[in-house]
Formats: sequence, C-alpha cells, structure tokens
Amino acid sequence: MHIRQLAHPCVLGLASLLLTATGVAQQPTADSPALVAMKKDAIAGVESRAKLGQVMVDTVFSYSELGYQEFHSSKYLSDILESNGFKVERGIAGIPTAFMATWGLLGTEKYPSD
Repeated sequence: MHIRQLAHPCVLGLASLLLTATGVAQQPTADSPALVAMKKDAIAGVESRAKLGQVMVDTVFSYSELGYQEFHSSKYLSDILESNGFKVERGIAGIPTAFMATWGLLGTEKYPSD
C-alpha cells in the first residue's frame, strides 16, 4: 500500500480515531517499545480499514451532489459515524446537510464536517 493512498481524509480520520482510541496517558519516548508497538498498531489499523476508506470515497463520489445539496452523502457519512460510536448532530448552523460528530470521554472531542 502506498502512503498516497493512506493520505485520503477518510483514511486519515480513521487513523486519528484509532490513535485517539488508544487512550495514551503519557508520551512515550521516540525509541520506546511502547511507542514502536503503538505505531505498528496504528499502521495495521489504517491498512485494515483502507478498503472501507476507498468504498466511502467511491460511494460519496457516485452521488455527484452539488454543494449544500449533499443529502445522500451527508446521510451516508453520518450513519457510518453513528454506527462507529459517534454522537452525530445534524443540521448544524442551519445547513440541512451539515453535521458534527462527537466522540470521546464526556463528548469533549469534536470533529465538525466540512
């Protein structure tokens, strides 16, 4: 797998989710076995979800929706987030297709949609 394939926002979002979910309490040193293991786990997690990331990209692209009219895309993406444990608020800022997904302890981490 090429790094370029991993750089898509969906895949990066999944990698961020994976890294955040590890619950790292302290910062390990650069050469510590704990950090090496976390990096290996993160890479494996991203690579295992690469197909899902590509399916998500292809699905959203197939909808070919205009800006502020992305009803299918918004529903598809927010449903995926909900099914993975995120709390999703739809209609953010009075925009029917906008959503904000919250995940984490006490809902303190927020990831607004574009």
